[in-house]
Amino acid sequence: MSEIDVKPAALSDLPSPRDALSEPLDSEMLGDANLRTRVLRGLAWSTAVVVTVQVARLCSGLVLVHFLQPHDYGVAGMALLASSFVLAISDLGLGAALVQRPSISEADRSTVFWANVATGALLTVSGLLLAGPFARFFHQPQVRPLLMVLSIGFFITSLAMTQSALFQRAMNFRAISIRLMIAHVAGAGVAITVAALGGGAWALIAQALTVSIVSTSFLWLLSSWRPRLVFSRGSLRDLGGFGFTYLGSRLLDYAQANADNLLVGRYLGSTALGLYSVSYNVILLPLQRLFVPVQDALYPALSRIQDDVARLVQVWLRVTRLVGAVSAPTMLGLIVVAPDFTDVVLGRQWADATPVIRILAAVTLMQGFNAVGERMLMAQARVSLVFRFSMLRTVLSIGAFVVGLRWGLIGVAACYAIVTIPVQLYLTSLVTRSLHIGARAFITAIAGVAEAAIAMFLVCWAVRVELIHAGVGAPVRLVAIVALGVVVYLPILWWRSPEAIREIRSLRRGRPTSAA
Repeated sequence: MSEIDVKPAALSDLPSPRDALSEPLDSEMLGDANLRTRVLRGLAWSTAVVVTVQVARLCSGLVLVHFLQPHDYGVAGMALLASSFVLAISDLGLGAALVQRPSISEADRSTVFWANVATGALLTVSGLLLAGPFARFFHQPQVRPLLMVLSIGFFITSLAMTQSALFQRAMNFRAISIRLMIAHVAGAGVAITVAALGGGAWALIAQALTVSIVSTSFLWLLSSWRPRLVFSRGSLRDLGGFGFTYLGSRLLDYAQANADNLLVGRYLGSTALGLYSVSYNVILLPLQRLFVPVQDALYPALSRIQDDVARLVQVWLRVTRLVGAVSAPTMLGLIVVAPDFTDVVLGRQWADATPVIRILAAVTLMQGFNAVGERMLMAQARVSLVFRFSMLRTVLSIGAFVVGLRWGLIGVAACYAIVTIPVQLYLTSLVTRSLHIGARAFITAIAGVAEAAIAMFLVCWAVRVELIHAGVGAPVRLVAIVALGVVVYLPILWWRSPEAIREIRSLRRGRPTSAA
């Protein structure tokens, strides 16, 4: 499918950077009140599920690190690496096409369902057959049975993908959120139980499989739609133009997101991969997941107003500032307290993960200011542009991982951080050109947030150094620095970017109710 050309708006017709940022997110920028209400409702439900899921993951992760060894995390991580690849390709990108299209038919829905089911069955069989060679690649025979069991989940997950896309298209985030919250809480309970019984790496496999089974079951219970015995080649061709290009982008994103795990596991060993996995999954992944509610709630709404460039400009600038107001102080604060957090919460056996955590926090900081950039391009049907960007990011990131291997875990993380800077700047330029605005609008949107976050970082870093010199223990330092960060950041944010405070307050006024 070719890109849709968006007619450039005259500069006089577009809001100036200051005007575009002057009102809270729940203003008329999304058009009618019903759409605005649905976005806020979706954001509320998506935030609730992300908080619940990440609390469950964090709590289970903090318990599991005391039952499992780095080797257990590494072996399970190798099996989960293959599983995450399957999830990246399992719906062929057709779900995103269902959400983006202005209108769809019953033939479209059923065709996507049966295509997903066939793909899921094929992937399950492939997982069973390729588990052995995959284990031999890592020189870890234990990986084979883990991956074989995980493969069962590939087919189970395929049964839920069409319903999930239809709920997202209807902006009914309530159903999606309820099933995910229940599934992840159940998965955390199963993982802790298996680990306490001495299951080792099987605890993480059981967690993933439980989430798949429970989430699929609940989605079918909550959905009134059932597939018909219809399969249309015309629907597949029509939706595939967008979906298959998006699938290519997802495959590239998978390669970029998992090449570090693959290379670390293959060349630095399972213990090193365990340290790297804990650095990313226990601490940074939950923080990155804070971006998901915004992405999920906005994508269907942006697709509906894809031809109104002025509104898209306002949405992007405000959301960028809002996400940055949360992610920037969180990541900079983590860089400051990482040694104390590792010592107090994870335990001293994970001390080697501290420098990796700090570097990856810097990566997440940069990514936070572009949390909705790709969704903005996709909503405008510029999926081929997203594909080309994904290709560039993947090539540069994998090259950085390969170069960094010679310096171990720290080298891998550091080289990735270095290439992330130009990559994120390029994504920003793609979005600004698509929206026909200058880079100044983006800088204006985030300037106050950046100033407040940097001031907080400098104060907290200086105080922590003084506390160390005074002989204050790690537990007290951790609590004191976190509290100080909040006390310093909020007043400066109110001074330098009062609009960000108003944005947060406006979101609190949105009441989550049942989706129609």
